[in-house]
Amino acid sequence: MVEIEVRKSEPEKTTTSIDIGQIINKVRDFVSSIREMSPEGKPMTVKVEGFNFSIGKKDGEYDLTLMAKIAISPKED
Repeated sequence: MVEIEVRKSEPEKTTTSIDIGQIINKVRDFVSSIREMSPEGKPMTVKVEGFNFSIGKKDGEYDLTLMAKIAISPKED
């Protein structure tokens, strides 16, 4: 769980939370839904070849990066 400050207006600030586990589950659901696609009746092979999530703060600004490399191909018999 990551907690960040969000500025609503000067000088009011509030915090919000980002659940990294929830983000990973959304990616997992996305990959599962691709596997179930079957163009021309063929199931798909899906490989998650890379996944990176990072968050940083510099000079009061947040940098959130989410990168995923997903390879999709027709499943070989």
